[in-house]
Formats: sequence, structure tokens, C-alpha cells
Amino acid sequence: MSNPKNLCSFGGIIDDVSITYNREGNIHYVEFTLKIARNFLNKGEQRFDYPRCRYSKSDVKNLLSDITEGREVSVVCSYMSEPYNYNGKSYTKTFFSVESFTFSSEGENEIDNNISFELPF
Repeated sequence: MSNPKNLCSFGGIIDDVSITYNREGNIHYVEFTLKIARNFLNKGEQRFDYPRCRYSKSDVKNLLSDITEGREVSVVCSYMSEPYNYNGKSYTKTFFSVESFTFSSEGENEIDNNISFELPF
């Protein structure tokens, strides 16, 4: 099984952005959930995945107005995980670590197959 270090996904943002601040009061990262259609039908029904996405680049403050519920976006990201403890039990949180965004135009609902990405490698 391969380890997807860089992948591209297209979907709609389905919730409000969650903002996490550092000790100095600056934005450390933002998180949101994407609704991504799977590339197959299950008994004629379209299924979706809902990955949590995290963005922590220095320009996060400038993008907050663009990262809104209902907005369609393409992301270049890595699949990441981090351990945490809750009530004495260990858990693992998985998420997409977003490297870059490409936003669809306002009101645009069709998927553009000619979207270009600036890949980080």
C-alpha cells in the first residue's frame, strides 16, 4: 500500500472554519471539512468522504475570507495523523495537511477538469 504524500482533491467546504491560535494570539492554523465525491457508485448511489483539512501557512489570515462554507475548492495536500489523549485514552486524529488552494469562481458548480496546481515538489 502506498503512502499518499501529495494528493489533489476537489470538494465543497461543508462547515465553518475552526481557528486555532498560538500563545501569542496569532492564528496558528485553520481547520475545515471537505465533501469529496468518490469516483464510483455504490448500487447506483453516489458516496462521499468528509476529510478534515488543516492549513497553517503564513498567508492563512489573508485566506480566511475565501475559506467559507459552501465554497468549492481544490487542494494539494498530504495525509497526516497526530496522536492525542482524551480522558486517559490514546487516540489518533487524521487530517489533510493542505499545501495550496485553488478556489472555484463564485456560483460555479461544475467541476473544471483543467484546474492547474502549483505542486510543492
